[in-house]
Amino acid sequence: LNLHYRQTCYTLFSMKFIIGNLSALLFAAPSSKYSFQNERLQNAAQLYDEGQELTNKGEFKEACDVYMQGIFLGRKIVQGLLEDNQDQDTGDDTDDAELALDWVVSSYVACSKARIELGDWNTARSDAWAACTYSNNMNLEALNCMVAVCENTNDLMGQLQTLKLIYQLISSSSSDVNVVTTGLSREQLSVEDVQYRISNIETQLEQKYSKA
Repeated sequence: LNLHYRQTCYTLFSMKFIIGNLSALLFAAPSSKYSFQNERLQNAAQLYDEGQELTNKGEFKEACDVYMQGIFLGRKIVQGLLEDNQDQDTGDDTDDAELALDWVVSSYVACSKARIELGDWNTARSDAWAACTYSNNMNLEALNCMVAVCENTNDLMGQLQTLKLIYQLISSSSSDVNVVTTGLSREQLSVEDVQYRISNIETQLEQKYSKA
């Protein structure tokens, strides 16, 4: 019952997070929201919490090392759970595939954020890409990390594509959203603001390639 309660609270929290109020979630405090039966996943979740603690202390390089240890420890298990989840005949002792997926996405996002703080743009891009892939481009924080990377590496095309994905996520909601602008700074944008940024980048790209 306690585990079900925590999972239910996390689901409601995630819904609220997606539609807005992201600025308070730059680096979440360590939590015990991930509870697994599998011993390797248990250890991986503990490493995630340790990485969060290091991040909160500003020890970003060390945090990245710990996040990646957890990812390498539990990633294949998550993939197996997702494959097994396609079969409805799962036992009660099977770990929640969606919760495990959330853990791996959160781990990649947290690692990408830490690498952004370090200015390690190439690896931050790889981690953000992994988070976007695992979440099927449905995790706004992962997309925010990708925007930050593209913005700081003068990747207009990547920034445009990512902003379009963000627009798709928020266009069905009337809420404003906090989108990463430079590094991990955030700017509150409405749907119209995101559209404007998309239009502005399209104009820049058109001018750039019309001169070529």
